[in-house]
Amino acid sequence: MLNNLPTPEQQAIQACIHDTIFFRLLLGNLLQQPHSSLLSFGLIPFTSLYIVESYNCLGKFFPNFKKMLDPTELELLRTLRHQAKLLDSANESITAIVNKQQDYFLGLHNGLLGPLKRALQPDMGLFLYNGHIIATTHSAVFGSGGKLNFKEDPSILSRAIGEYTGKYVETLFRLFQSHNMFDTQKLPFTIPLQLLEPVEMRDIKHKALYGRGSFGTIGTPSAAGLIILLANLNFASRILPALGPLLISPHRVEDTLFRLKFITLYHANSNINKIQNISVGAGANELSSTTKNQFQEALGNQDSRWLRKHGQSLRNFLTHYLPEEKVNTKLSSNVTRIDIIEGLGKGLPYNEINQLLDRHIAHLSNVLEKGFELSGDPFWYGRVR
Repeated sequence: MLNNLPTPEQQAIQACIHDTIFFRLLLGNLLQQPHSSLLSFGLIPFTSLYIVESYNCLGKFFPNFKKMLDPTELELLRTLRHQAKLLDSANESITAIVNKQQDYFLGLHNGLLGPLKRALQPDMGLFLYNGHIIATTHSAVFGSGGKLNFKEDPSILSRAIGEYTGKYVETLFRLFQSHNMFDTQKLPFTIPLQLLEPVEMRDIKHKALYGRGSFGTIGTPSAAGLIILLANLNFASRILPALGPLLISPHRVEDTLFRLKFITLYHANSNINKIQNISVGAGANELSSTTKNQFQEALGNQDSRWLRKHGQSLRNFLTHYLPEEKVNTKLSSNVTRIDIIEGLGKGLPYNEINQLLDRHIAHLSNVLEKGFELSGDPFWYGRVR
């Protein structure tokens, strides 16, 4: 069946197959974790990206594919998918999320002791892995397109998302299997594996984080945006590799991790640049030299400049599976997917791009953690047992 399609289309379907195998194994490992419900909040941006983009891609080649899926359920994931671009015009929505969560938690206390209880009441939760933020209650609501709220049981929505994700992955897996598109005997080896470190939760007041360190001087919306970016970077670099397939296979499921890291890093790098411009434009004279230097440290290196200069076309290709038309017309019949990635990367070898991703994700995570003074365990007092 694939042989009847042009090379880029064949490769796009094969990439969808690799992603499906990757997520099937990852979700299986996720269910073995003692804190799988906490991890699921950080996973939403990655699964929604995969589901919506693979659905759009495969719908072009399998006429009956879209009839196999509930359009109502898909629409929920499509809403979540748009959040993956993050903070392009999100300051207002972030502010609303912060205020709504604060109003809800503080509104739990009335009566004579109400003022005292409200003074002590946390209004934000942090999810930590090995001391690093991988999600927050604010990022969970933002990632759900505002559909997640704490007036209702948040596990209801997260369970619905999880069930649909599992159903979608299994539908695709069986579809590919029925068309003999992969060899079940050569699937990547994986076993249920617990993360090396526990996932922990801290309950705090949001001002204790968003007003912390030099990045705490740029205002709550921008500070909250940086924390969302930090959480996504940490999830992509610390959780996805730990839960994904353990061994490289003929199905190249390792390319899925490359794809997710690239898209996450591209948007983080781009949005940190936008937040810097917003902060400078709003009050250049008020920004401390330390804050300016930390923005410069984050974005002033060769890796960041390479992403800003060459990353958009590669990001579009990795996001949508198919190359843009202007690229497609220039491809030879024997080009490989790695060739396309390297071509869009202006000749930088695939392995070197992968090293750049790991290096710059670690760098940005370190700069953001330093800018908010997150070393050690600053919120030990909010530990939830």
